[in-house]
Amino acid sequence: MAVALKVYIDTRRKKTVKSDSDPSFETLPVITQGEVYNLNVYFVEDSGQGIANPFDLVTLSGLGLEVSVGNKNPVAAKSTPAIFQNSFSVNTTLNRFEGSLTIADSDAETLLGSNTSVKTSISFKIIDGSTEQDYIFDVVLSASVAPSSNTAPTPAIQYVTKTGGDQTYVKVVGSAGSVIILTSPDGTKQIALGVDDNGAFTSDVIT
Repeated sequence: MAVALKVYIDTRRKKTVKSDSDPSFETLPVITQGEVYNLNVYFVEDSGQGIANPFDLVTLSGLGLEVSVGNKNPVAAKSTPAIFQNSFSVNTTLNRFEGSLTIADSDAETLLGSNTSVKTSISFKIIDGSTEQDYIFDVVLSASVAPSSNTAPTPAIQYVTKTGGDQTYVKVVGSAGSVIILTSPDGTKQIALGVDDNGAFTSDVIT
């Protein structure tokens, strides 16, 4: 299932903020290997109206967006992102870019290596003809919590020893004459379970 993610970018301060009405700094969430993120990306600029109405949405008509994560080869002269997407559409009614960013397993492994998570960067680049404006932020990439393989593991028969059973399962050890009381789902009836002096099982309806 895809993960919905809204991103608000303050174009003057070049930081992510909570919303177009809240200038508080917002840390980007951890992105996870194997996930698909449905992005709604807003760019905001100072409104000049003070804290009550801090931002105006940037008009995006005629602009393009590229989103990339990490760098396949950090020492190369030209950056080649490990994860890249430029198929974003402009919603002119809501003034935002919309599209999906897939964190493919193989692309994420390029950045993760043997690590369970890495700190990397994510870029939101506005394209206006031959002009580009890049907004780059720190982000954490996490390895998938589940194996990417679709092959189910082969079940194996396992036997539990008495010691293992005693450690694993709940058992009741009561004092002499004690019983276990069970209550019906509707709470109106109860039954007492026990054992008599001959070792026979007993059950008595209480209510």
